[in-house]
Parts: sequence; structure tokens; C-alpha cells
Amino acid sequence: MRFRREIWLLVVIIPVLCIVFSQFHICLSTFSLGCALHNRRSDDVYEYILTHLKQQCPNIESRCLFIIDSEGNTLKNNYLSIFLPHLRIIHTWNYVFSQLRAWLLQNGRTQADYQFYNAELKSLLLCADMLTFTRLYDRCKSNWTQEFRTYFEQIILPLVDTDLGSWVLKKYDLFDAYSGIKGLVCEPMQAVVC
Repeated sequence: MRFRREIWLLVVIIPVLCIVFSQFHICLSTFSLGCALHNRRSDDVYEYILTHLKQQCPNIESRCLFIIDSEGNTLKNNYLSIFLPHLRIIHTWNYVFSQLRAWLLQNGRTQADYQFYNAELKSLLLCADMLTFTRLYDRCKSNWTQEFRTYFEQIILPLVDTDLGSWVLKKYDLFDAYSGIKGLVCEPMQAVVC
């Protein structure tokens, strides 16, 4: 393998990562692994690391979350579905709000429109449970354009009860009322939480 010289560091990090996962809620060593993955973006590195990680941490798919704030995430899009297909992936609010801004700009909307829909969306995500969300959603959508309602129902609504609702994030002790996920340490956010 062409990366053999660098792999010793990763082989050391992964077992430490697994030991720390069993001891702490969030592991800072994930950033070391993340940097190694980011700096060595090649198929053989991803394949080796994810195969080794799954062997060393057999419960990773049932006990951990992968938190991202970008759909352009190579690890998620190309590798996790193959090597860790049952790993739970959670999107940050930052991801949803940035997608919302981009969609509004592409559809000729203004900053005032963004502020309005952003406030509406945030109030929905702050609901205590899905029932409260549904009630508020029924009231909010009457103030929305049909175009935005369609966007919301196709893109955001499917993520509400799995990724975005405060009640979902509270189950994992991740909720922050301002950002959705507490403890954002880097941009773009990519972390594994166990």
C-alpha cells in the first residue's frame, strides 16, 4: 500500500479511539482520526481505516452517531454506506439553515425571506416533541408560499423526527437551543459521538 508509512499512526489512534469511546460521551481523539482521514483522501485509506475501526469497535454502529453539516461529505457519501451501513447519521441545524439559504437565493428570494423562514424553521425545531411540532407546523405552513412548502416537505420534513427535532437531539444529550448540536468544535462539523 502506498500509505504504509503513515498508517502506523492511524493503527495507534483507532484502538485508543475505541477505548476512549467506551469511557466518555464524546471523544476528542475523533479529531485526530478525522484529520488523518481528511489529509489522506483516498479509497485505500478510507477502506483500511473503516474496516479496522469496525473490527476493533464492533458496537460502533449500534452505539455511535456520525454528525455532519454538509451533504458534500465524502466519507458519508462514498464509504459509510458500504463499511458502516447501520451507523446513525445526524445532520446539524447549520446544514439545514445553509441549505435553506442556498435554496432561497436560487429561487430569487431576499434576505428578509431567509430571516422569516429561518425563524419559522427554528421555532419548529425547538418544539418539545413531534406532536407539538405537527401542531405548530400546521399553523406555520399557512404563512408559507406553496413553493417553500413543497421544499420543506421534500427536504426538511423527512429529517425532523430522525435528525433535527430538539427531542431527537435531547435523546443523545446533544441539544443546544442556539445551534441544535452542542459543542460544535470545528467547521465543517464532522464528529462521531458514542
